Amino acid sequence: MTKEPPTRRSIDFGFVCVLGCFFLSGFAALLYETAWMRLFSVAFGTSELAVATVLATYMAGLALGAALAGRYISTIRRPVLLYGFLELGIAVSATAVPFGLATARQLIVAIIGGQPAPPDSGGIMQTLFFLGSAFFILIVPTGMMGATLPLLTRFCVHAPEQVGRRTGYLYSINTAGAVLGTLTAGFLLLPWIGLTGTVHVGVTVNALVFALTLLLIRSFDQRESIKLPTSSIKIDSTKVPQTNRHQLGFRARVILVLMLASGFVSFTYEVLWTRLLGHLMGGSVSAFATMLAGFLSGIAIGSAIAARIARTRKVAVVGFIIAQVGTALLSITIYQTLDHLPALVAQFSDDIRMTLGAKAGLSFFILLPATLCIGATFPFAVLILTSNVAEAGEASARVYTWNTLGAISGAILAGFVLVPTLEFASTAKLAVGFNLTIALCAAWLLLKESSKPPIVLAALLFFAMLLFHPSVPENLMRVSSFSRIPARGEMLFSAVGRSATVTLLKWDGQYELRNNGLPEAGVFAKGFPLINVHPSHWQSALPVVARPNAESMLIIGFGGGGTIEGVPPSVQSIDVIELEPEMIAANRRIAPLRRHDPLSDPRVRLIINDARGALSLTNKKYDIIISQPSHPWTAGASHLFTSEFFTQIKSHLNPGGIFVQWMTVNVVDETLIKTLAATVLDVFEYSRLYRPHPSTLLFLSSNEQIDPERQLAWSGEPLESVRAHYSRMGIYGVEELCHALAANQSGLKVLADRAPVNTDRFNRFAMQDSNSARPSLTIELLDELLRPHDPLVEPDSELFNGSAPAVDAARLASTLVSHGNYPRAQRVAVAHLNEVDRFYIEGRILAFRGDHQRSRDTYQHVLSLAPDHTGALFEFVLPLATQQPCPPEVSEALKSLPDPEKAVIEQLPNAVAGRWDEVARADERLAKGLPGREYSVYVTRLRAGWRVTLEDAQLGEQRAEEAIDIIDQSIHEDLDVVCLRQRFLAGVILDRPDIQVETAAVLAQAIGYYGPATSSLTATNISDVRFNAPIVLPHLTQLLTDSRVERDRVEEVAEKFLHLLNLPRTRQMRFPD
Repeated sequence: MTKEPPTRRSIDFGFVCVLGCFFLSGFAALLYETAWMRLFSVAFGTSELAVATVLATYMAGLALGAALAGRYISTIRRPVLLYGFLELGIAVSATAVPFGLATARQLIVAIIGGQPAPPDSGGIMQTLFFLGSAFFILIVPTGMMGATLPLLTRFCVHAPEQVGRRTGYLYSINTAGAVLGTLTAGFLLLPWIGLTGTVHVGVTVNALVFALTLLLIRSFDQRESIKLPTSSIKIDSTKVPQTNRHQLGFRARVILVLMLASGFVSFTYEVLWTRLLGHLMGGSVSAFATMLAGFLSGIAIGSAIAARIARTRKVAVVGFIIAQVGTALLSITIYQTLDHLPALVAQFSDDIRMTLGAKAGLSFFILLPATLCIGATFPFAVLILTSNVAEAGEASARVYTWNTLGAISGAILAGFVLVPTLEFASTAKLAVGFNLTIALCAAWLLLKESSKPPIVLAALLFFAMLLFHPSVPENLMRVSSFSRIPARGEMLFSAVGRSATVTLLKWDGQYELRNNGLPEAGVFAKGFPLINVHPSHWQSALPVVARPNAESMLIIGFGGGGTIEGVPPSVQSIDVIELEPEMIAANRRIAPLRRHDPLSDPRVRLIINDARGALSLTNKKYDIIISQPSHPWTAGASHLFTSEFFTQIKSHLNPGGIFVQWMTVNVVDETLIKTLAATVLDVFEYSRLYRPHPSTLLFLSSNEQIDPERQLAWSGEPLESVRAHYSRMGIYGVEELCHALAANQSGLKVLADRAPVNTDRFNRFAMQDSNSARPSLTIELLDELLRPHDPLVEPDSELFNGSAPAVDAARLASTLVSHGNYPRAQRVAVAHLNEVDRFYIEGRILAFRGDHQRSRDTYQHVLSLAPDHTGALFEFVLPLATQQPCPPEVSEALKSLPDPEKAVIEQLPNAVAGRWDEVARADERLAKGLPGREYSVYVTRLRAGWRVTLEDAQLGEQRAEEAIDIIDQSIHEDLDVVCLRQRFLAGVILDRPDIQVETAAVLAQAIGYYGPATSSLTATNISDVRFNAPIVLPHLTQLLTDSRVERDRVEEVAEKFLHLLNLPRTRQMRFPD
């Protein structure tokens, strides 16, 4: 009995079922790709070499699978059944990937590990190993993925009019599944169930597809309407226009080369748009998933649209040409629009942050038109290549293979060569030119000779492209996912690196380094006073206080080099691992312009690599390791906050070695801070938490007992050996360490109680980003979080009790007042001080808050209880010291005050009267004073004052240098107007324009200048302006013609004083007499 041919309804039913299965296949494939990318980053590191290797081998597997399927597809009689078994094979092989990675990690250590120091990335052995291992690990699952489209095309295409349409639908639905897969992985699975769980979901989906194909085949067999051996489906060849292979010839074969080029330029665009939009979207897993989903969505829709219109080869050729031209023209529009995107985002939201969804929606609609054109090329190309219905599967395989090979080359060349070398503007122009070249070749080679108009049009557009001169998208490069407002300042340097876009901005005497728009580090200009010491200095100074004998240090993350600046001289060697070489190039750009150049430190050895990858290949151990990676949600940093990485760090520490982990509060929330604490405690036996700056946290950890405060109190080291070094960063003694101590071991354990440990498989930092709806910590919230664990107020604190207390509680409370931490000073006073000292601390707080009368009354009360209280006595008589004749209270106080307090009270009248020679004779007595005390600012004024006032032809410059050093060691917390003026005069003596200009800028701020909007001053400010402006402005006038300093900067600083004097700016700058 002869079987009837399949009905249209049954064929449609089968096609719809296949579409559903293929949607799930695309969904699972992107789950795997997202998870595998992170797994390989953990195993091989996040250097650009490792990431590109994984991407290239993934796509190479797809291409190889498609090519093999295309070669043997004509012999396959049951393609759907084979497709189902391939899905099962993908599921099984996907479960083996983690084991393959573990084996690869062991092999790479065995082959090129054990090096004497961390290596740079990119060595030939390392490159070959990455390529080889990634290929063998991924080739089986990705190869099977690549074979699925040709198989289903063979099953679904039964008539010439179905070639373009059904191939396009298959490609579109699979891409749509990929869109859902990447969004599901980035937003749901990875945050909820981690890497392993995400892979298991993919395995489950593949197994489900296998089961569905079996049901589908059984359903067809029961209907007997479709026989799965496709050769049994007879198509009347007399009704089908055929083109034999000889007739097809070169013109149709050229489409493969054009699709190779199209794949190349498409992935060049993907790299380009992803890098640009990363400034706005951020670098988290969810942000990357959103950008990738937006790109794939356009491709899916474009392929579906093309499938509807791809009826004949001529339509396909014209459509292909239009798609290439459209991609070029729309990409020009996209590039020009992206630089205006920050302003557009600002109009959509008044908040500093804008939700990721809103940004994604805006970006999607901007990219959509071009991605539609990119997606349309595939079904058009398949139809152009197909000579008859039986070759549809083979044609789809060949087009897919060549297009994927082009995509591989595009991803690698764009990421490694084009974008880093040509940067954004030239890469965009090259890509547009590529599209138009493809269109011109297609028109010339695929259209008949009579079809001249499209050829002429493509040629005209190609030559018109030469007029396209894109500019650098500076507005976009100035923004980040943190802020909708572009960063201020002159852009001195910009470079598109392989892993990040690095910019360097100059603004008001400071340089700011940015990484993909995110603020990375601040650097002070040469001549800038040592005020507001950067917390990065503490990162390298603190562990040496804990281990004074430390000689070797590893710093992870170069940033602005501030951490290197803080390394004490006692450390003999410093290794620094930096992921992005352009960050080093930006630092070199300002090396001669900055206050200190860390790159000139002979102890420093730079390693350009991912930290995990570099450390896995060396046995070198260190006394101190400091980890200060970039923002913790970014791809290059998130894996440096996990338990596995901390364990790796521990294995590279010498016995008793110290690990320091940095964190800033405005990039994480309360949950992540607790998670980080739990992770540190999970690996290290001893840990403490320090807060040297209100927004900076430092975890100090070791496997041996650490107690920097007690160590310093007992030995005095390392401060005694290099006191000047520590004084320049505001560390004068044990009180400063206690001021920074936020939680000891027991407090940290309570803080981390019940918090989850952060792991590679469940990395909570990678899931958090700057677009998150969850609020990040503020300084006020952090205060509340840490207050219950404050070690300074514990009644039985080891700091104040025992046979040898580490710190004097009264001295500590006074230090806290000097740092402006009044509530904590009051809590310490209540917990540890007697009544007299509590009143004294209250008096200091009142004085710092400007309530001088109540402060004096409080000091007087203290003296009534304890007449010999040195601090209260000094503070009480200080305002009377310059009165003439000398008040009896001062004379009486001088009988009991010790030096240096006594010397200060005696010499203040001499300074006011201009008797600086008398002050000079008392310098030895004044020098007994320690920084950070009540009298310190007056000691500084007196000791620096006589050095810049007394003229001496031989010793003048030496004394000026001494004056600057004295001032820079003592004014970290207090912008003292007198000290700054003296520093300015020292710069005049030394003929140092940089010192004069930058000190004058800070002096204007100390007087009361807070920007052009400054409209009112206090009586004290007005007096300071009138006294200092006549001193500063004439010298600035002379510097206007000095080639050693930028005229614009001199004018900028002078403007501040003119504004304070309420003088209008005229064409000729005129200064008061």
